[in-house]
Amino acid sequence: MNETHSILWQTVGKGLITILIVLGLATPTFALEKSIEEIVEEVSAEYDVDKFLISAIIEHESRGDPTVSNGSCKGLMQVDNYWHKDRAERLDISDWYDPESNIILGTDYLAELFEDYEDYSLVVMLYATNHDEAFDYYDRGIIEPTAMEIIDLAEQLRLEV
Repeated sequence: MNETHSILWQTVGKGLITILIVLGLATPTFALEKSIEEIVEEVSAEYDVDKFLISAIIEHESRGDPTVSNGSCKGLMQVDNYWHKDRAERLDISDWYDPESNIILGTDYLAELFEDYEDYSLVVMLYATNHDEAFDYYDRGIIEPTAMEIIDLAEQLRLEV
């Protein structure tokens, strides 16, 4: 099988697997060297970002499915490849769907937001929605609904430990 056929087969195979998962005829399994939880633990420690927040974003944004795509948002943490191309280049990441790479991208962005703003609610709003909308909510003393769902989920995860 030549390289073109191999790439085509991989693409068709991934598409077929995704369809089977959506139809409930298969369950997603990924051959990961480390579990998503292990990756979150390591990356959160490396970046000094709350592991429960990272896990809540993963759950909220992708339900733990690394193959999820929503427009230009990719992977577990739905990192936008339009706005974060430079970040991916700086971190030498090319596969936005690789769980470890995606968690690193999302967490690097969170760490930058925390460095710039420090306010937990504002950081989550900036991550979850466009910046103008986030600042509008923040200035009015309101937490944007999607961000509130993530914050609540992070607290729920924290209580389960």
